Amino acid sequence: MKILIEFDTRYGTTEKCANLLGEVFAKKKDFVDIVDLKETKSIELGDYDIAIIGGSFMMFKMHAL
Repeated sequence: MKILIEFDTRYGTTEKCANLLGEVFAKKKDFVDIVDLKETKSIELGDYDIAIIGGSFMMFKMHAL
């Protein structure tokens, strides 16, 4: 299975979580791409079976990109 994990982080915690999740999928022999949305703005979602998006929350609001 081909999995995309996209994230945006302010202090680095979301990136750590994305990497931990990627390790879990990789142990199951899935192909995983982990993408920082600050660095990559265009992604072809059709290339993946699953897409996971993560971001940080501050004061009950999602961090804007």
